[in-house]
Amino acid sequence: MILSFSWIRDTTELTLLTEPEQQLYRDLKRLRWGQNIRLEQARINWATAWSVLQRTLA
Repeated sequence: MILSFSWIRDTTELTLLTEPEQQLYRDLKRLRWGQNIRLEQARINWATAWSVLQRTLA
């Protein structure tokens, strides 16, 4: 049984996003395309990712 419930306003700012990415984030938060929109991440080649990680951490 739920005794109380309140909405918490998300004030998260994602400052490392580009302006188009920030606009997309705002639109998703404002439910521009409806509720429970599912986003999929793009797949990247593991060999490429591993190479970049190794160079970055070296």
